[in-house]
Amino acid sequence: MFTPLESGLVGCERWTHALEGPFTRLAKLTLINVMPPSELCPLLFGRRLRTSHARRVHGNSLLDTSWVAHNAPPLGMSLVEASLDRATAKWYQLVASDQRLRFCQECADVGFQSALHQIDALACCPLHGSRLLDACHQCAAPTPRYALTPEGFERPMCCNTCGRPYGKAWEWGLNLERCASPIDDGPFRALWSQLQRCDNLDISWPEVSRWHQDPRSPEPERDLRAAVFRTLSQVAPTGDESSAPSVGQPSTCPPVEVRHYPCELPNPREEYISTEDVQERVAVYKSIRRRFTRLHGLHHELETLDPSETFYSDWNTDAKVPVTSASPAELHALVLWRHRFEEQFVAEALERSWRSLDRAKSSLKLRKRLLCWPLDWRVDARTWGHFVHACLVEDLWTARRWQACTSSLGDPLSSATARDDAAKARRATYLEHFTTWQARMSIKLQAWPQSVTHLLLRPEHNSECSGDLRLVVARVIRNEREVEADEAV
Repeated sequence: MFTPLESGLVGCERWTHALEGPFTRLAKLTLINVMPPSELCPLLFGRRLRTSHARRVHGNSLLDTSWVAHNAPPLGMSLVEASLDRATAKWYQLVASDQRLRFCQECADVGFQSALHQIDALACCPLHGSRLLDACHQCAAPTPRYALTPEGFERPMCCNTCGRPYGKAWEWGLNLERCASPIDDGPFRALWSQLQRCDNLDISWPEVSRWHQDPRSPEPERDLRAAVFRTLSQVAPTGDESSAPSVGQPSTCPPVEVRHYPCELPNPREEYISTEDVQERVAVYKSIRRRFTRLHGLHHELETLDPSETFYSDWNTDAKVPVTSASPAELHALVLWRHRFEEQFVAEALERSWRSLDRAKSSLKLRKRLLCWPLDWRVDARTWGHFVHACLVEDLWTARRWQACTSSLGDPLSSATARDDAAKARRATYLEHFTTWQARMSIKLQAWPQSVTHLLLRPEHNSECSGDLRLVVARVIRNEREVEADEAV
């Protein structure tokens, strides 16, 4: 039953499965050979066990195995062949995390866990459809890190708090008969191949780390990893829908919309575009602005509006917020969006009414960074117009969420009620909301909304002058009324 392995260890190939991750492979060796991780680590991987885990990626992570010695024994190298960095060296840290072990209950019952389970966008197991867990199903204590640690391998695949096993195969140490049960690895192979295809694509995504969806999210980094995986899944689909993995929706992560547009020549380094291009883009911008203003009836508001008495401007971030919660969210969105794109919008609006500003014969000047979007590559006016529209939709969502947060607070910044205790409490709540949302309302922190990003997919012939520019927009889940309004924009 047992077969001798290297370095005096014993094991059995029948107890492991194709694409089984290194965590359960090591767990089985630890239990069979009754060897602590401090002795197993140098024996298999040629490195001492690291106890510090303050870094974003653990020093002995089983997701990123670059710490394994190049001259490690063949047995140690075979144990990490199914780690996620072997499938995609480019994207594994942007789609998965080693903060907690994630497992499927039914897979754990037969002694199996895959590194693919660590992908945050997967809410359910690709094989069984069961929800992936990162906490004990008995006491809800969090699972250990997906790394070779004393906490994770003192009693592998068992809760450190209550001692209960994560699956039936791990009862009373290790149930060898259950570990030998067959597993259909087809869904895992399809997902593995998809990650390999993403790794082989020539993708340029310079601002992926600055892509943020909902500022209220308790786990923004996890949402980012899930959104990146969903984007890559649309860029490099499996091709066979029957074998495509079931990608569930984590509760806080928004769906991702991917649009495809052609890209021709890269912009010169000085971000220059021709006069004809500028005129065409200004015309596109004015058309979108005019339609939004008429659609929401804002032309009546602009007739009598005094900007200096309607909006506050934060001196540090230049974020624009309405003075009172009674101000329409659509008007707030228009201010955010116009301030984002127009160079002298606020300064000129303070000198004359917005209505006369729109009717002025002086040429409209757009901010150069936004006028030359996407900066590194050249796109036509149609593609640029979709980018402008996406910014407007996201600013509209931000304005509506801000109004929902502050609707019950009135005007907490007013000096008339500064000494009132209730007003002070409302002011504190208001400032707390402002801290959460200011990044989405400030052009100093980011030129365009944080939930709008873009990537370039170059063709297989690796041309330096052309590619397939893909505008990626992450949207929070909206109700039907918001969807209809945004589509109307």
